[in-house]
Amino acid sequence: MAFNWDKLTKLRQNNPRPKYALPECTRQLKKRSNDPYLLAWKAELSLKSGSYGLQVYHEQLVPLCRRVPPISDAELLDYIFNLSIESRRRDDPLSLTLNSGDNYPVEAWEKAAKVLKTPKERLDLWSKFFVCAMKADCWEHVRLALQQAQKEVPNKKKNITFSLILAFQLSGEKYIQMAEWATKSVTKDISPEVIQKFVNDGTLQQSLAYRYLKKAFENSSKSLENVDRIQHMRDLRFMVQIFQRQKRALELIQLWNTSAPAIQDILNANHSEVLQLKLDILKEEGQWRDLWDLVSPKLTVAIQNANGNSNSDQLSTLKIWKLWSTLLDAAYHLWDTNEEVQGTTQQLLTRMLEAPHVSREVLLARLFFASQKELRHLLSACKDYWKRYSQLNCCFDDLRRFVEQLDQNEQSDFHNFITKSAEELKLELEDATESSLKMWLQAEINVAKFDYLLTISRPTRPKSDVVKAFVRNAIRLYYVGTQIRNECYRDAGTLAIMGLLVLHHIFIDKRRLPVDRTLTDDLTRNSRIMLQAGFLARHLTAGEGGKQNRSLILLSTRIHLGLGLGTLAFDLYRHARVKEILNDTISYILLTQISRTHPFDATSSKKAFPDKELRNVIGVIERMESKVDDFLYTDMQNFQHDQAIELVELKRKLRGSFTKHLCMLERRKIARWKGEPVDQLEIELRGKYRSGSCVIYPRRRDLLVFSCVPILSILTSCYESIRYQLIELGCESITDNRDFDVLPNFESSDNYLIDRLTMLDVYPNEAWYYEQLARQEYTCRLVFGEPRSEPLEDRIISIANSGLGAESQMEGLDNIHNEARKSHEREDDLRSDWLCARSIAVDVYDGARSHDTGKSLEERFELACWALTEVCVEMENLILPESTGFKLEDEYLLPNEIGLLTYYSLLELLRVYWKICETMKDYQKKRHELGRRVKKQLVDQFATRVEDTYKLLRKVVGSMIVALKRRGEQSILAQVGWGPTGEALTKVLSDDDMRLYAREYVESAIEALEGVLKVKLK
Repeated sequence: MAFNWDKLTKLRQNNPRPKYALPECTRQLKKRSNDPYLLAWKAELSLKSGSYGLQVYHEQLVPLCRRVPPISDAELLDYIFNLSIESRRRDDPLSLTLNSGDNYPVEAWEKAAKVLKTPKERLDLWSKFFVCAMKADCWEHVRLALQQAQKEVPNKKKNITFSLILAFQLSGEKYIQMAEWATKSVTKDISPEVIQKFVNDGTLQQSLAYRYLKKAFENSSKSLENVDRIQHMRDLRFMVQIFQRQKRALELIQLWNTSAPAIQDILNANHSEVLQLKLDILKEEGQWRDLWDLVSPKLTVAIQNANGNSNSDQLSTLKIWKLWSTLLDAAYHLWDTNEEVQGTTQQLLTRMLEAPHVSREVLLARLFFASQKELRHLLSACKDYWKRYSQLNCCFDDLRRFVEQLDQNEQSDFHNFITKSAEELKLELEDATESSLKMWLQAEINVAKFDYLLTISRPTRPKSDVVKAFVRNAIRLYYVGTQIRNECYRDAGTLAIMGLLVLHHIFIDKRRLPVDRTLTDDLTRNSRIMLQAGFLARHLTAGEGGKQNRSLILLSTRIHLGLGLGTLAFDLYRHARVKEILNDTISYILLTQISRTHPFDATSSKKAFPDKELRNVIGVIERMESKVDDFLYTDMQNFQHDQAIELVELKRKLRGSFTKHLCMLERRKIARWKGEPVDQLEIELRGKYRSGSCVIYPRRRDLLVFSCVPILSILTSCYESIRYQLIELGCESITDNRDFDVLPNFESSDNYLIDRLTMLDVYPNEAWYYEQLARQEYTCRLVFGEPRSEPLEDRIISIANSGLGAESQMEGLDNIHNEARKSHEREDDLRSDWLCARSIAVDVYDGARSHDTGKSLEERFELACWALTEVCVEMENLILPESTGFKLEDEYLLPNEIGLLTYYSLLELLRVYWKICETMKDYQKKRHELGRRVKKQLVDQFATRVEDTYKLLRKVVGSMIVALKRRGEQSILAQVGWGPTGEALTKVLSDDDMRLYAREYVESAIEALEGVLKVKLK
């Protein structure tokens, strides 16, 4: 029976692993030695097994492309095309992306089209190739498919023409982009002539897109029978996208202004959208006079026609903030050279301020104007705004940027003014209604927000007494708010939390905040202020209303993670309603470094499944990418050309999601803790390229970056150059889609303190990610024998090793580290240990790639052994006795996030060292040459030291668990009630709530510490 695509699909599904699939493929080929389906499968398996890409391409795929008679099955052609793309990108991704070299895969489609008898069949085939090329991001081939399809259509179809315009544009962009990468190439010596040809080809493609689109615009004034013309607003939006990408936006405005009646009808029917587009274009191009001429008359007419009538339709125009902000931007740039602009701007604002109904937008416009041109009036403008809108929640956000522009004396004046106005409002509340009470409370909370901004966030050295007084006042407002039942009371509670976090860091972590050095450090290094913040956050989010406040839930999640209470953090996070795209943008708050704080599942009263959550985030991001595919990759007739650019950009963002790659990193670490095979996990996480029912595994950065680790060693300036080197190796750039504005923010714009208060240092960045790959991940992959992409890795290693010794390699890693330490300074403690472990691992497991580090292998063993001895000395002091002699409020019992990170980081290093020792012992038993490079006595001594350190760490953790069980609840309650802030807090929280929270904290802390004890050394 003949083989077909369905049978091949079933075979591939039944044999997903190359190790077992290759024998099955060989067995099948014995029966059908010339079967194209089986030969294509063999090529895929060769690529998966590590064969060189170009060899697979020329020896296995090209013969299939040139087969006589030609292959006519579109699914098989799609499969072969993508295997060809993968094989060539693997060895020479830069040239392939530029469509250089032979075109055998495309010729296979052309031959298939020639044997088809009807135009409809050929059109269907080219439509499938159109989708196939789009999925491979080969827009030059997309263009070819569309041009071939045009030949099969007797009457031109508009959708094909407009899709061709898109293909010209994106193909041209790719040429120009790759020319830029080629210019910065480290691994290739590309001549200026070749690069210029890339630029010329790209410019030509874009010029064709421009000519086709302009012709369609001009056709709108001609016969209605001409389908290649602008017909509706969708076409105009598409026109905007193309013209903007070609830097022709001003020409577009001119075309619109002089367009035919048919176009004018479309523009008039979509007046608001067109106005927004024009404003954006003119502002982006810096055409300030044109902006002024566009906006000023509209506002002037609206003011004249309003006539003090609150029901006038013109008032809606005056409330469009976009118009006012554009007017002020234009006035700012024209002010010094145009007296007319000065007079008109002042006249417009004066007339509006004198009107009986002054809108918020007008007062904001006055504030912007004063901040730009009349700073002497900015204070009075701030006061006027406060008088009218102090009882709105938006007041602080509206005024913050302007108050920060005031000088110190003016800020003090403003602060006194708003404080006094709130006090006066309070005096009027003797027989006030509920509505009046709520308005007063909102005004008081707005005052508290400015208290925080001006006395805590902006000062470089916040005073502890000032912060304590602020916290007490915020807690008081929170309590009053709970009685009034006004939703704004949660802002008061959040302010109290922020003040407590500042207090915690003033005393506990002097590296974090500049502090008043005259303070006596009356606190031991415990977390009692942080505990108070945690209890208050727990109380704030306890009710249904609190669970609806996502930013507050996320803040509470972050605080409890900081305390080392992972199960509580997971329990809180499930109320944040994180769905779809939010998994990409905000899941980092829970999952950052989760593999080294809470890697194991918890099934107690508060459940936590970190690996499941990581898997879910990855799955959601990939499902979103798949949904984008469903919208984007449609046949020619249904292709949405006007939405394609946005969809392509969204797909690239999702494919390169930094969140996804961080989650992949965390899952690999968790798999090692659990003793699960990382290679199986990796196959699950590989980026899948779907072609009909075909699933292949092409190049993806999550696999390749690990192979790219050695290339880091050739850096000599800045980690940014990694990006271009990864691109040359077939990797796409990482896109960071995280939302860093999701937490409550009352901070100064000059000192975004919230990051430093709620994270260990700041968020992991790309440099941190690369350093993780260069140190821990690369070392673990060597030591634990995890799979790597050998052909590509060999290529990278040869690049990295050419003319570079150990000194250059270490310099490169140092440069990455200097960038990465901005992200996580806490990891600096074990950096030298990991570099030592990495150099030992390379010698022991991959000697061909080792370099002379200036120290022998034996000397490095001695160095590692000595470092662990120092660790043991420090850890002896961490074992908690049955009684510490401290008061309950002075105990230091909770592990906190820093402690857990330290424990797991040390365990990760110990597991690597133990495996190295086992390997060396095995070498010595077998009298291997490598075993003679280190004395057996030293290896035994080092192994003993590793085991002793491991046991000592377990003893430290065990003593903490015992202490928590004996006196944890009492200690936590004492710490929460400590000091003036604790006294204020205990007046708000009931005794039952306090005991419940303390019990939950102890259970969660014990769960976290027991996770450390689950880690096995061997």
